[in-house]
Amino acid sequence: MQTDHGPAPMQKRSFIDPHNIVYATIILLVSMDVLQYRDEEGDGVSLAEFLVLTIGPLVMVAVAHSFAGAIEIQVRQRRRLIASDYRNLSVTVLQYASVAVIPSVLAIGLSAGGQPAITAAVITEILGLISLVLWGYYAGWTSGRGYAGRIGNALLYGFVGLVIIALELAISH
Repeated sequence: MQTDHGPAPMQKRSFIDPHNIVYATIILLVSMDVLQYRDEEGDGVSLAEFLVLTIGPLVMVAVAHSFAGAIEIQVRQRRRLIASDYRNLSVTVLQYASVAVIPSVLAIGLSAGGQPAITAAVITEILGLISLVLWGYYAGWTSGRGYAGRIGNALLYGFVGLVIIALELAISH
C-alpha cells in the first residue's frame, strides 16, 4: 500500500488522458440523451443524424478545448506555439473524437442489420456509465486507495454520471 500522500510523479504523456476521455464520455452521454429525446418526439433518428449528433459535439468541444489551450500557452507562458504544442493540441482533438468511435460503429452495425440506429444510444449509455465506474476504480487504484476505497470511488463516479444524465433529462424534457 502506498504511504506517500503527495502527488504522483509525472509520467510520460500517453494518448489516453483521463481528463479528456472522461469529459468526452460525459458529453457523449448527454448527446445520447438528446438523440433519444429526438427519437421519442419525432419520427425516429436516421443513421446520419445519429452520427452527426454523436461526433459533432465531441469535435466541437475538442476544438474549443484546443483553441483555449493554444491561448493559454500564449498568454500564460508568453510564447509562440511550437510544433510540439500543435501535436499536443491535435492529440486532444483525437482523444475527444475517439470516444465517438464505439457508438458510431454500433449504430452503423445495427443499421446494416436492419435495426434502428437509436438502439446504439441505449447501448452507449450503458457502456458509458460502465466506463465511468471503471475510471473511478482506476482512479482509486492509481491514488493508492485500498479495495473498499476503489469500489467507493467507482460507485461515486458512476453516481456522478447518473446525476449528469438525470440533470440533462430534467432540462430537456
